[in-house]
Amino acid sequence: MAHSRIPIALLISAILLSPLFNFDHKEEQYKENDIVNELTVIQEVALTEARSSGVNIGWERQIQSEGSGNEYGEAIVVDSSGNAYISGVFCYDLKLGAILLERIGICDLFLAKMSPNGYWMWANQIGGVDGYTSSQHHTLSLTSNGVFIGGASNSSEISAQGITMTNSYPGIYQPFILKATSGGDFTWGKMINQDQHSFIYSVHDSSDGGAIVAGYFRADSMNFGLHTIFNSNVSQAEVFIAKIDGNGDWQWANSAEGNNGDAGYDLAINSEGIVSIVGVYNGQIQFGPYTLASTFESQNFVSFISSENGTWLGATNLEANLVRITGISSFQNGDFAIVGYFSGAMSLGSTNLQSYVGQQDIFISRVNSDGNWVWAESAEGNGQDCAFDVTIGSNDKVVIIGHFMSTSITFGNYYLYNTNSWEPDWDMYVSWLDSTGEWQGVVGATGNEMDKLKSVDIHSNGVVYVTGRTNSTSLSIGLDERSTSGYDDMFVALLDLDSDGDEIGDGRDSFPNDSTQQSDSDNDGYGDNPWGYNGDRCPEDYTQWQDADGDGYCDNPNGFSPDMCPDDYYQWQDYDGDGYCDDGWGDNTDEFPYDSTQWKDSDGDGYGDNPSGNNGDDFPLDATQFRDSDGDGYGDSQSGNNPDAFKNEPSQWQDSDNDGYGDNPNGVDGDRCPGTSSSERRYVDENGCGASQRDTDNDGVVDSLDACEDSKDTSTANLEGCDAYQRDFDGDGLVDATDPCPDSVENLCLEATIGAGDKESSTEARLLWASLGLLILIAILLIIMLFRRGNKGNPTPIFIQTPQQWE
Repeated sequence: MAHSRIPIALLISAILLSPLFNFDHKEEQYKENDIVNELTVIQEVALTEARSSGVNIGWERQIQSEGSGNEYGEAIVVDSSGNAYISGVFCYDLKLGAILLERIGICDLFLAKMSPNGYWMWANQIGGVDGYTSSQHHTLSLTSNGVFIGGASNSSEISAQGITMTNSYPGIYQPFILKATSGGDFTWGKMINQDQHSFIYSVHDSSDGGAIVAGYFRADSMNFGLHTIFNSNVSQAEVFIAKIDGNGDWQWANSAEGNNGDAGYDLAINSEGIVSIVGVYNGQIQFGPYTLASTFESQNFVSFISSENGTWLGATNLEANLVRITGISSFQNGDFAIVGYFSGAMSLGSTNLQSYVGQQDIFISRVNSDGNWVWAESAEGNGQDCAFDVTIGSNDKVVIIGHFMSTSITFGNYYLYNTNSWEPDWDMYVSWLDSTGEWQGVVGATGNEMDKLKSVDIHSNGVVYVTGRTNSTSLSIGLDERSTSGYDDMFVALLDLDSDGDEIGDGRDSFPNDSTQQSDSDNDGYGDNPWGYNGDRCPEDYTQWQDADGDGYCDNPNGFSPDMCPDDYYQWQDYDGDGYCDDGWGDNTDEFPYDSTQWKDSDGDGYGDNPSGNNGDDFPLDATQFRDSDGDGYGDSQSGNNPDAFKNEPSQWQDSDNDGYGDNPNGVDGDRCPGTSSSERRYVDENGCGASQRDTDNDGVVDSLDACEDSKDTSTANLEGCDAYQRDFDGDGLVDATDPCPDSVENLCLEATIGAGDKESSTEARLLWASLGLLILIAILLIIMLFRRGNKGNPTPIFIQTPQQWE
């Protein structure tokens, strides 16, 4: 009963354990789009950070110039249709799409127009032979019927299409202003000649179709048509500001008198027609009746002037040891936003800002037209960080741009990291605030060298346009990767609404509501970020997306280049489709990549372990054997381990004496004489025995020593080869099998007198003779008694004859 339970227990164990084993070496099937939608820890962190960033604009696209030298993007403005006008400098040749400009002088100025989709519509150059012609990042402004551009040149003569301007003092930088139509045709140009270097730093359109320009001059006087201004400190830089109408006629001009090194850097006009000009002064400066003084070596000012007649309306300054205002723009209510950078402590009304010790931080502030500070904020870093421009959108969103060298920089609760934390380069940023000074977000762009954003403008629909320059051999702006040859290249980039906060605008984001994914290069519905939600591990192949083992080969067996071993990082190819992979290094290797019936060769003999496959190895753990033709467990190779001497006879495998008869006596042609000598091997009989080994009667005694040939009962044969019917141990003539006394050699047994007979008759004879002897004994006793009774004396004795003895 106990034994009958064992098969039942084994059967139950097999049923319970069967799910743990895969008896078919490759049964898994991968379904298309069979993606696990649960996020990993890394994905959860990325999604949480993206959701908390508050980003609502992101990179849409980047357009980069091509050329053989340095090209700088300096200024950008956007018209109501979304077309961008860009100005800058190029110092060899400049290629914008299909447009090629070749320099006239050492470096020339360019003006170009780009459509909203990034197509270059036209480009023109301004330059002169053997001279430098350049502009700054605030010298471009739109008007209702064209565009104004300002600059400076030291060439003797500069040309812009058919417009020519002559320098009365060749070699001296002379400021100029040009007007062009929206189609790129220059209509007029004005150069302001004087005998000292002068520069225009800012151009801004006025509400009446004209423009206001600002900068600095060093000559003792400066003529703007009928309007002349004078320098109170000859050969020292003083601030100038002037207005020109749409036909090129100067309307008014004014200056600010100072002690040394004063300049106007940027200007803006508010809805009330008040112009605010910002810049730098040293010691003391006077704006009409308004005087500013500072104990710091270099101080910055904010001044106000009427756009109608050029009358000074007021001025204030920034209290800081080291500060630089770089840009200004106006709010809808007439206030102004001012940006720049500072080091140390700075006071803006009741607001005190403090930079990182010994470093340079970004600041932005709001000031009204009366010179009162409304609020001020800073972006904190641990390096040299700069702001270059500011613009304000229709909803009073304030956008600032620049670059940073800090390893990390924070804009309120938002932050960026420099791509090179050990030796930080200039990485770029675009950040924005609401009208109350609350930081709303920031996006970055990274390269491996020095990258700068110089100018920004915003369309009424909220799209942000920026321009700048890069000399990085690798530059990433959103999804666009760009490279240069080591020279500076000009670029333009656009930012638009970003719903999921991943820094990529919705128009470019293939997954606008998924912050972990942005692009889908192969359009298969799975994002290119492998760590994001529904990440595509094969982003360039629309037939693949999942790569469970991370070996770069994806898992869809019906796609291109599928991973036939999706759970083995070191394997991916299975040419023969047997479920075992081919390169010999992984966990599931196929040592026979072109044979679907074989995959493993444990002993390395070139024959597969699968015995039912092609060239199967009947001995998978023995490299010396591989074939067993008769299936007896002994290999066919005579030079291998345990060779089979009879490879086609399963009942035989060994022939110790090499006589052609197998050692298994119970097998076919079994060798009854396994020790045949070499001299007799050629003459063995049908039992494999040589002449000296033959035992004809099979009694275990070879014929040459057999005293009894042809023994019948081999089980009773003795060492002389005689069986019980052949032996006569006592030599009495009777064989032992029929001798009742096989040990009686003197014939003393009565039974020995009886002739030959079988054992049964001999027994009866003995009984008969015993009975006869008893009768004789009784008769003798009777005679003696009778004799004694009849002869009372001494009777005469009677002698009885002695009986015959058995010989």
